[in-house]
Amino acid sequence: MKIAYIMLDHAYKRVFQSFVDDKRAEQIFVAKPPVITNKIIPEDYNDCGISKKIFISNYGDIQTCINKMNPDVYVQSDLSDIHKSIKLPPMCKRVFIHHGLDSSKRMLDIAVKYNLLSGLKNSWGGFDMYCGASNNFTPWLNGLGIKDNNKIILDALPQLDLVYNKDYNVYRGPFLAFKKLPNVEKIILFFGQRCGGGEYVTYNKGNFDILFELERLAIQNNWLILAKPRNGFKKTMNFLTNNEAKYSWIKKYKELYSKIQQSSRIHFISTNTHPYYYYFADVIVSVGLSSVEIEAAAARKPLVVYKPDGDDLCPDGMRSVEFGVAYQSKQPSDIENAIFLAINDNKLLAKQEEYIKQIGITHDGKMHERALNAILRLK
Repeated sequence: MKIAYIMLDHAYKRVFQSFVDDKRAEQIFVAKPPVITNKIIPEDYNDCGISKKIFISNYGDIQTCINKMNPDVYVQSDLSDIHKSIKLPPMCKRVFIHHGLDSSKRMLDIAVKYNLLSGLKNSWGGFDMYCGASNNFTPWLNGLGIKDNNKIILDALPQLDLVYNKDYNVYRGPFLAFKKLPNVEKIILFFGQRCGGGEYVTYNKGNFDILFELERLAIQNNWLILAKPRNGFKKTMNFLTNNEAKYSWIKKYKELYSKIQQSSRIHFISTNTHPYYYYFADVIVSVGLSSVEIEAAAARKPLVVYKPDGDDLCPDGMRSVEFGVAYQSKQPSDIENAIFLAINDNKLLAKQEEYIKQIGITHDGKMHERALNAILRLK
């Protein structure tokens, strides 16, 4: 069997990185060349377990690769329309490996509220197999009209293997030396919300509020903020510019966001890399619904989630606050206290272990094996 893993964006390296060569199949990793922004944190593909790699210069090269490879299985981890434009060999199977986690009922309700359901059904449909994790995955797909549960493989979210028994503290000292901040008191890893139109516009204000408050606290308390925005600087600024006339707060925030790029207390993680090598941080802060809620528990890291009261777009979908594995910040002014509580919770490890079990995940470093075994059964 020949399997092609297609990666359109560097952010999805996390999905494929844990796969390894296997004598049962020829596995080929197709991606754009790596972009190196610093030499402290690994950002190339040398740590990917699949040895055979093909680098493409543009998305049009994917079809050429497929024509030459003639794969039995085409594996993707995003739902871009680019994949639908690729003509596959007649008997080739199409597999989707989910890079996130969905809160089934809540997210389906939101999809209906914002008229997103038909688009989601179209983008999620048509696969021969779906690999995902947690007890939410099957009802999420069922709600989108995908009723054949034989196509749905649970407990297969390969990115979680990247934090299984891994100690990324080896990067902490060199990175702080690189930033010329060897004596910081705390390192905060911040995951921002995406910049988008429609239902996301007003929610983005909270995203910036938290980031600005974290920078203020970093200056005050001798912290370092590692910020992983969903969008790069250029795309974020374009979003703010395009919506400036609609929302009074944007002009000021546009100036502040531009200025904060030069702050010595914030390091912006490139969108060209995944964030797991930065898990040497002392605590993780996330804005909105995110797979970080489960990844932080798997990595045994304290977590704070920013979810304002009455927020129906990003509720406690992963139930991390309910389980006590995350502390909720309801407004920017309480983020410091939430961080303090998360770091000093001496019962956190036990709660994280139970949380992972309750949502149906086996955290054993073998997610990629379960995904590959399921793929091999397709033929």
